[in-house]
Amino acid sequence: MNKYLNGVLLVILVVLGCWFYFYEYKGSEKRQAVKQEAARLFPKATPSAASRLSFTRQATADDPSLAETLTPVVYSFARDDEDWMMTEPIHTLADTNKISTLVNQICDLKYDRVISEVPSDRDKYGLNPWSFEIRLYLKSDNESDIESICRFGDENPSRTGFYAEVVGQSKIYLIPNDVKIMLTKDTYTYRDKHLITFNPMEADSINVDCPTAVSYHLMKCEGEWLIDIPERTKADQARINEFISLLQAHEIAGFVDENPKGYGHFGLLSPYMILTFLDQESAKESQLIVGSLTDASGKFRYAKHSKFVNVFKIETDLLDRIPQTMFEIRDKSVCQFERERVGRIELHSPKGDFVLIRENNSDWVLTSPHRLDADDLQVGALLSDLAFLKATGLKPTEAEFGESYAKILLSDPDTDTKIVQLIIGEHPADGVGRWAKTNLEDTVFRISDSDIDRLLKNELELRNKELISVERNEIKEITIKKPECTLILVPDLDGWTIIEPKNADIDEEILDNLFWAIYRLKYDTIESEDISHLEIFGLDEPQTTLEIKLSDKSIGPIRFGNPIINSDSIYAYQEDSGIIVGIHKKTVENLRQFSCNKLK
Repeated sequence: MNKYLNGVLLVILVVLGCWFYFYEYKGSEKRQAVKQEAARLFPKATPSAASRLSFTRQATADDPSLAETLTPVVYSFARDDEDWMMTEPIHTLADTNKISTLVNQICDLKYDRVISEVPSDRDKYGLNPWSFEIRLYLKSDNESDIESICRFGDENPSRTGFYAEVVGQSKIYLIPNDVKIMLTKDTYTYRDKHLITFNPMEADSINVDCPTAVSYHLMKCEGEWLIDIPERTKADQARINEFISLLQAHEIAGFVDENPKGYGHFGLLSPYMILTFLDQESAKESQLIVGSLTDASGKFRYAKHSKFVNVFKIETDLLDRIPQTMFEIRDKSVCQFERERVGRIELHSPKGDFVLIRENNSDWVLTSPHRLDADDLQVGALLSDLAFLKATGLKPTEAEFGESYAKILLSDPDTDTKIVQLIIGEHPADGVGRWAKTNLEDTVFRISDSDIDRLLKNELELRNKELISVERNEIKEITIKKPECTLILVPDLDGWTIIEPKNADIDEEILDNLFWAIYRLKYDTIESEDISHLEIFGLDEPQTTLEIKLSDKSIGPIRFGNPIINSDSIYAYQEDSGIIVGIHKKTVENLRQFSCNKLK
């Protein structure tokens, strides 16, 4: 009996759970959606079906006796394919984004509640006469569009909404007051204010005709802008995209004349500039004609679209930011090459003549004037500086290139191919930068002095300055000798073990700092190649000596001597190198930071 009763209760529980889920939970969502749909003033309206829209504002006057003599304000819009046109009070392009948003809001317009269903109450709620009217037209299968009309009356006492009616219904509704706010703007708000009448980002051809400066034609090829006229070359992609974005972001500053009797006094018959944008795929074209200054202040110029008669004004600051010289629009890259192909670098300059070869497809070696390991980071930086080298100007025809000051040659030794040859010439007449040319094109550029300084490296910058280059797992033993004590360390799984002196205790963090001071130990300067008098540098009886045993060899000893006068470095000497160098004193201090008192 208990089992049977438990089974019945379980079934009832399951049924109640299903009822709650499907009716209360899921059903609630559906009922709410149905309720929301029922509250729409235009339940059959969809934005995609909207073909026309108009709204009328009754004119108002402080003197009631004059109200009947005033003309209502009417705004009408019609869809033209994807765009919206304003048909009243003027015929022009509308702001498609704003009108589309407006249509979406009107199609979804909902009432808060029904106030009355008595037609005679229209007077009571300010609907006879009404103050505002919306007419929405929807496409239909018949020749005529379906018309839906909503009229607004007075504001409610709490000022949270307006009374409204839908023509053909007897109900009077209360609708949110933000609806009327969005419909009571001026003509400037609703009309199109774009300088280019379609999205300029879609253009694949741009023509700039500027009688007072250079005129040029740009065309997009495989996603990149090219200059077609006055000479065919690659354009500065960032500069052209900035120019297009600039025009896209700015709007017409104000409308001057909707039906001008002539264009001569606007300077539009002899334009200051003409901008033409073309999207060849869609055959869309937009031409902006810019005329004379609007007044002596020079803040605005007159302008018009070629397809429309009205005249407006645009900011001169915007026009000044449009590229108006050949140098502004052209690609300013001096050297363009694939770094992976470069296997040989030649540098010839007052700083010396050097040849670098990449061996084993990775490591760079300085082969001339001496064979030394090269600093891979410095060589990489040199190639990056060349790849990103930008011109700061173009050489005028009359200027002299002069004699060669320096030369950089990149080549592929496997194929004996010259990839890039950069020749640097004399200073321009103003003394700023130098002229430069490559084997890639005939153009002669001006490049900056700072770029030249980075490119023309000396031997010290190019050579590998690592006194030690080891990985932790290669180290078998580290010995650091100071006059008062010696520290010997060996690595273990957890860190470091102190071999000498026995039973010494040093903080693990200090031991790690010792390792990082040793890791890829580099010098900053070469102080002397004469090692016959080490005592001059304090290296005969060094303050600190470092020696490292690896699994297959030993490194060192490296001696650290006296501080270098007027420098942040200390003299150092490694027997294998044959040179006395300068190492930053902070690095040496990290090697000396353990206390000998704690080791005894």
